[in-house]
Amino acid sequence: MHRIAPAGIGWRQPHYGELLERRPALGFIEVHSENFFADGGGALALLEQAREHYLVSLHGVGLSLGSAAGLDPWHLDRLDRLVRRIDPVRVSDHACFARAPRARGTPPVHANDLLPVAFTAASLDVMAANVEQVQERLKRPILVENLSAYVGWADDAMPEPEFFNRLSRRTGCGLLLDVNNLVVNALNAGTDPVAAACAFVDAIDADAVGEIHLAGYDASGPLVIDDHGSRVHAPVWQVYRHAIARLGQVPTLIEWDTGVPALDVLLDEAALAHEETTKVLRGSGSAGPQQEAPRGAATGGSVAPKRHPRRMDLRHQAATADPAPPVRRLRPPGGGAEGASGGSQDALRQQMLVRALWRDAPSGVLSGWLSDSVPPARGLAAYRANAGASAERALAAAFPTLEQLVGAESFAALARAFWHAHPPQRGDLAEFGETLPAFIAGSPSLADEPYLADSARLDWAVHRAEHAADPVVDPAGLERLAQHEPARLTLRLQPGTALVSSAHPIATVWHAHRSDAADRFAPVRAAFATAAAEHALVWRDGWRARVQSIPSPDAAFTHALLEGASLAHALQTAGDGFDFEPWLLDSLRERRIAGAALIDGDTP
Repeated sequence: MHRIAPAGIGWRQPHYGELLERRPALGFIEVHSENFFADGGGALALLEQAREHYLVSLHGVGLSLGSAAGLDPWHLDRLDRLVRRIDPVRVSDHACFARAPRARGTPPVHANDLLPVAFTAASLDVMAANVEQVQERLKRPILVENLSAYVGWADDAMPEPEFFNRLSRRTGCGLLLDVNNLVVNALNAGTDPVAAACAFVDAIDADAVGEIHLAGYDASGPLVIDDHGSRVHAPVWQVYRHAIARLGQVPTLIEWDTGVPALDVLLDEAALAHEETTKVLRGSGSAGPQQEAPRGAATGGSVAPKRHPRRMDLRHQAATADPAPPVRRLRPPGGGAEGASGGSQDALRQQMLVRALWRDAPSGVLSGWLSDSVPPARGLAAYRANAGASAERALAAAFPTLEQLVGAESFAALARAFWHAHPPQRGDLAEFGETLPAFIAGSPSLADEPYLADSARLDWAVHRAEHAADPVVDPAGLERLAQHEPARLTLRLQPGTALVSSAHPIATVWHAHRSDAADRFAPVRAAFATAAAEHALVWRDGWRARVQSIPSPDAAFTHALLEGASLAHALQTAGDGFDFEPWLLDSLRERRIAGAALIDGDTP
């Protein structure tokens, strides 16, 4: 008998270093794809390091596979680049939509949430076309996950398992079976969670299931929320036993995304999944719905996965695997690369839900469209709450100085107001916030604190620098400094380098909010007392961005280089107060220069 493979865990930021240091036995690790879309930086380097020790599964939350507006080409480009870089064991995303226009004829916005599609033939056409496009681009089949849905559509024409079975048969994709989501949906619908979830498992094509997710849920409010913030609940373990009994061994993941606990807690949950799989497959335990979830111990080694004859093995894809089976080409109704026309029913329903979530239209606009299996008002409230929380988390990560300056409560209100006025355009929230400084500058309520907008600009420059391509040095390029006239050369600064000039001491403010000194705000008070303007230079040193206040001549020189000017033009712009030699030595020591390049003539 084969040894049973240990389960995997979601690898989240609090455990990046500890996992690599301890290297516990795991079947695989799973990461959210969008967290690694950056051009470079520490997180991506750690993922490449982890790939040397673990199988990596890429799990996306932003592809919007069910969107009638089509896929975002930028998102697919980034995912393809990451897949080629990491060579994951599996790639997955959700059976949902997120992209839709707020008004007909406007570009799609991205809800950054998992909004439910209707289980209709038209919705199936849309999702199949989008799945096919992803698989053609990635040169591999993907897994599509079932949702926790807080609203449902009244015109659903087929059971959810049938929808997934048809999708899999038409496209060759597989199913990521989230057992927790099945239980959450049943609880919110007021049905027996174990019976309903087991019926879903029984109805799904067994050979389509390539991964299983287990997680905790929050049942403290009017709706049960799939928050991935606790240990796996007993009903989920009961359904999991049933799933293993029917499906056999399937790679299983413990998801924990909010209130992430110590790594040992996740490893304990993974050990329980291994124990349950072992009991069921070796006949020492029952998959019956009345059993309680046991408490288990450590996991063992790995096993070669079984293969299914009808599709590429979705449980353990190898680099040399056969290509996906041919599928019928589909396109969203009335659409090209960017999806359906505004008149299609799916496009209309999705636009209406997005408008209701952003309160561009009253919730009543969806009357007759939403089912009453879950009270629509409660469902919409849950989605709105998650949207606000997502905005706060994303903007707080990108603008930590601004958050400290205005305080947590005011920042939360600012984040929600910005979210409503300037919805995200991408499925990666690291891209969200570029226009926040301008939004602050135009806000009457913040007009008496004009330095806030420039502090936000500096925060954003730091954020972008830490996501920029990794620094490089071209020694041959630097040798050109001694071989060519300045008019024929330009200096290339490291990726992510930025200059933020302000009438306020923003660099001093930035450093004060990162200092542990008892008098850390004394320099800020002194700088404001003298109305000190500052030019803040931002560059990346290793994995972290650095900020330094530089003199005006240095700022003029740096700005010219960032604009692509020749060295001669940059020197002329800097003026007599600029001394190139010490600037060059200091920049080389601080690794700010990537090299020197030849240009055609002395053009600014």
